[in-house]
Amino acid sequence: MAYRKDYYIKNKDKFNEKSRKYYEKNKDKILGQIKEARANRTDEERETASSKRREYYLGNRDKFIDYASKKYIKDKAKLVAMKERLAELEKKENKPVGAGEETDITEL
Repeated sequence: MAYRKDYYIKNKDKFNEKSRKYYEKNKDKILGQIKEARANRTDEERETASSKRREYYLGNRDKFIDYASKKYIKDKAKLVAMKERLAELEKKENKPVGAGEETDITEL
């Protein structure tokens, strides 16, 4: 039987669901195998993986730096907005004492 791309595209959700169910059923076994394989790597395999990682980072360094700087600016803007919102809420909570009410200073 030949590979029929349209069949797989049409039934994509069905295949994804099967994969998810299989993974959930065998999660411990799969993760155990991955951890074991990683722990049993030779020095050469570790060096190869490290060099590939380094090479990928150096090749995409500008993208990583650009993403990090944009994320920093966005997070900083969010933090400023959250601080302003907090100041507004605190300002609303601190209700002024009414003119006719007496306040005991020890309660403050």
